[in-house]
Amino acid sequence: MKVYESQYKEVHFYPETQLLEEVWYEKSKLMREHEFKEEMLVYVDLLKKHQPQGVLVNSQKLLFTIAPSVQTWMAEQVFVVYPSVGMRYKAFVMSEEFFTHVSLEQHLEEDRTNYFISKTFETREAALACLKRSWQHNFHQGAKSSLYQDLKDLIFLILHDSWHAHFSNQFWLGIKLWAKSCFAPK
Repeated sequence: MKVYESQYKEVHFYPETQLLEEVWYEKSKLMREHEFKEEMLVYVDLLKKHQPQGVLVNSQKLLFTIAPSVQTWMAEQVFVVYPSVGMRYKAFVMSEEFFTHVSLEQHLEEDRTNYFISKTFETREAALACLKRSWQHNFHQGAKSSLYQDLKDLIFLILHDSWHAHFSNQFWLGIKLWAKSCFAPK
């Protein structure tokens, strides 16, 4: 269901799969920096409202180049929201426009939350197929997983889908504590 539309993009939320899909329009070429930031703040509000487990960013038609200063702003204003909403996956359908593509790659590298698993794709169909395989593996249930399940899911995704795992130091500390508890005398 469509939950937002502007002259630059539309956003859909699919409750049955807990997916938020952001589809950028070619008109994004006309966006100014402040308009892009406004669009991203709307995105943050939608994340908070719908709390998706997965996000698909279809940037095939995105023609706005994300400047380094905007990437820093996003790290401070947008990426920090991901852990609080429980987002686990972020799939990007990449723009064919060279400068936009490069700026999106830098955007992915700028994310320091290290909380979710991300991957880039050439087509929407490939991204959805991969996300669907991930949901079928356990995330479609809508419940928050235990640390044990997170570890199992992370290993599955790395082995089967070549996802790039981006998790925080707190996550890895949790894994270490969990592992110690498994081997502690009972």
